[in-house]
Amino acid sequence: MLVVENTLFVLAVILFFGLVIPEFFKRFHIPLISSVIILGSILGPNGVRYFSSTEPIELFGLLGASFLMLMAGLEIKTVHFRQFEHKILLIAFINSVFPFVTGAVLMTLFGFGWQTSLMVGILFVSTSFTIIISVANIIKKERNKVAQILLGVVIIEDMISLFLFSVLMEGISPHTIFPLPIYIGVLISSIIILKMFLPEVIAYLFQRFSKSGDRQEDQLRIVLSLLLFTIIFYAGLGVHPIVASFLVGLVLADHIHSGRLQDKLHTVGYGLFVPVFFFLVGAEINLGVIRELGNFNLMLISVFFGVFVSKLLSGFFAAKAAGFSNKDSLYVGVGTTPKLTTAVSTAFALVSSNLLHNSVFTAVVMYVVVSTLIGPYLIETIWQRVDEKW
Repeated sequence: MLVVENTLFVLAVILFFGLVIPEFFKRFHIPLISSVIILGSILGPNGVRYFSSTEPIELFGLLGASFLMLMAGLEIKTVHFRQFEHKILLIAFINSVFPFVTGAVLMTLFGFGWQTSLMVGILFVSTSFTIIISVANIIKKERNKVAQILLGVVIIEDMISLFLFSVLMEGISPHTIFPLPIYIGVLISSIIILKMFLPEVIAYLFQRFSKSGDRQEDQLRIVLSLLLFTIIFYAGLGVHPIVASFLVGLVLADHIHSGRLQDKLHTVGYGLFVPVFFFLVGAEINLGVIRELGNFNLMLISVFFGVFVSKLLSGFFAAKAAGFSNKDSLYVGVGTTPKLTTAVSTAFALVSSNLLHNSVFTAVVMYVVVSTLIGPYLIETIWQRVDEKW
């Protein structure tokens, strides 16, 4: 089929189908993210070959990933950590180490090199704050402590995943003159400085340049400008834009209180850039490997089984070590199994940089799609069964 090369037309097609197709899929309770990824896999170069990526399209996709991580960071409030810091850190540590080792060992057994093995281990660490925050509300009334700790755990695990991603990317493909140990120190120092000064800067800019009539619009422009400047600054340190965007959201989360401003950020991101990003993610999926690789099906099953079981068991035993009952420990273990924003963004960054084999990327994204499709229902069902049994 003729490949569409006109950038504006391709964007129009993506945004049109990104609006129409999800509405159709909603009838089958398929969320936006999964439907756009599926659409990209069908229309992309590994499907009917209707779409060919261009540099402007890839820029839109990068901005989409940045918006996605910015919004993920803005969801994180310090209230999630205030009461149970030690329990959260203990559970997050155990629930990160075991899945990391599981992912790395699995890829080694399938014959991949140490780079791919470590990268997949990092992908195993990440979770899905977006899915968990909706599901946690189900148990919040009866078990507020468990819900709050679970939210804190998935936040810490995503932060660990992004930090390891940044360090490993610099170790494999250096972008700075600093040796890796110094680079880690510079990265941590920059985060501390960002946390200290960025809230003061944005508070001053909000007060100085926000007009009473166009307050939200002015604040929107200020946030977007700071986002771009921070991305440029961290690019000089060799940090990927998705990490920089997450840091901006994380730092500003407790300082942006306007619901209208967050709604405008969501509208700009999800109305234009984010669908393009998920479409590009889908376009990178190569379902043909199911037929071409004899061991792909085994690897796919291993990834699904490895992620779910490693997260479930390590979360359960970590919660037990933190003093929880069997029932609440199972809540925590099951709650850490879904993956979404961080896993997709980091996996796409890796495959775009030729640091992750396409078959592995396909397996990871398929797990993410399944997580968004059945994750909330599966978690809720398991929790209900646990309630009935105990």
